[in-house]
Amino acid sequence: MGYKVIRPFKDLNDPEKHDYVAGDVFPREGHEPSENFTKGLLTGNNSAGSIFLIVGDDTKETETLVEEETGTEEVPESADEETPVEEAEKPKRKRTTKKAEA
Repeated sequence: MGYKVIRPFKDLNDPEKHDYVAGDVFPREGHEPSENFTKGLLTGNNSAGSIFLIVGDDTKETETLVEEETGTEEVPESADEETPVEEAEKPKRKRTTKKAEA
């Protein structure tokens, strides 16, 4: 079964220590990783605690997941933008030191 890489990682179990980048197919041709290792990359149950793979060949789904994780969401406009620039926070004044009473 083929998997798509959604986060870059280095396969330290691979004799060639293959580097995978987002969009690659896992596993590379000529390497058969253990089932336990593959499950760890799919579920986040690994030393990094991150999910690195998704199941299948659905390219559109992969692109959507990668975009969502990179934070390309639009931020909705808020009412705060209507306030004029002049009302920006003023710098704090320096404190005057109290003179010692003699």
